Amino acid sequence: MDKNLPVHIVGAGFSGLSAAYFLQKAGYKVEIFEKSNRAGGLINSALTQNGLAESAANAFLNSALLETVAKDIGVEMLPTLPSSKARYLYRDGKASRWPLRFFETLRILPTFFRFLFARRSLFPKPEQSVASWADSNLGEAARKQLLAPALQGIYAGDVKKLSANLILGQLFKKNTAPKPSFRGSTSPKNGMGEFIEKMVSHLKKAGVQFHFEQSYVLEQNKLVILCCPPPEAVGILKDKYPSLTAMLEKIEMLSVISVSCFFPPEAKSLHGFGCLFPRNEGIRSLGVLSSSEIFANRGALFRRLRSCP
Repeated sequence: MDKNLPVHIVGAGFSGLSAAYFLQKAGYKVEIFEKSNRAGGLINSALTQNGLAESAANAFLNSALLETVAKDIGVEMLPTLPSSKARYLYRDGKASRWPLRFFETLRILPTFFRFLFARRSLFPKPEQSVASWADSNLGEAARKQLLAPALQGIYAGDVKKLSANLILGQLFKKNTAPKPSFRGSTSPKNGMGEFIEKMVSHLKKAGVQFHFEQSYVLEQNKLVILCCPPPEAVGILKDKYPSLTAMLEKIEMLSVISVSCFFPPEAKSLHGFGCLFPRNEGIRSLGVLSSSEIFANRGALFRRLRSCP
C-alpha cells in the first residue's frame, strides 16, 4: 500500500482499532470513521452496584502478540483463576465435565491416536462442514454433545454451516508463533472496556484521527478498510461495487443477547468456568459463564456490599 495515501478505516470496533494500531505502527496516516458515538462496537464494560458486567466478550485468548500490544497501550492483563479450570456441558438435565457415555467415548479414541501420530490424515476436506468432519471422525454423539456446544460458545454458529477448514484446520498446522507467558483466556483488570479505552487513548496520542457519529462515503485516492458489519458495508459499497455487495448480502447475521446476572455466593452450587448447552437439549441458550470464578475482582464488589453492616 502507498504510505503517501491516508488510510480510512470504517468502524471503531475491536477489528477497526486493531487495524489502526498496526497501520500507524507501520507509518501510515490513519483516520477512523464510526457512525455511533463511541468506540468498541459491542464490547463494553459497566461497573454496576453488584460488580462488573460485560456486554459482549469477557476475555481474549492469550498470545505473545496480545501481551505485546497490551503492554504498549498500558493495560494490565489478568490470567484466569484456578477455579476456572472446571468446565461443564449440559446433558439429560445435569451439568457434567465429560458428557459422553462409555461407548461414545470409545468411538473417539481412534481419532485421538490419529491426532497424535498421523495428524495430517485428519485434515478437513475442501468445503467440508464441521458437522460432516465430526460425524466422520468423532461420531454423532461427540458432535452433538461435545464439539457443537464448544464451538457455538465461541462462534455462536451452526456446525452444519461452519467451515471445518477455517475452524479446525489450524489444529493440524505447526504453530511457530512465539509462546505467551501463560495460556488460555485473559482479560484486562477492569474489564474488556478498559482495553478499548486504552487503545483509543493510545491511537489518539499516535496521531490517529477519530470521526464519531459520521457515516462514511467512499472517496477517491483513499485506502479504505471496512471493519463494520456486512449490512453497513453494503450501504457503503452498493453504488460502486454491485457484485461485491451482492455477495455481502448473502452473509447471515445472528442475533445474540448477552445478559449479566448477579447472585449471592450461597446461591451457587456449580463451581467453574461455566456451562454450555447443546442445541438438542431444548435450552435456548449458548451457555452460562461464571465470571467471578474466571477472573479476579469480577464479583468482589458484590461480596463487599454483603459484608457491610
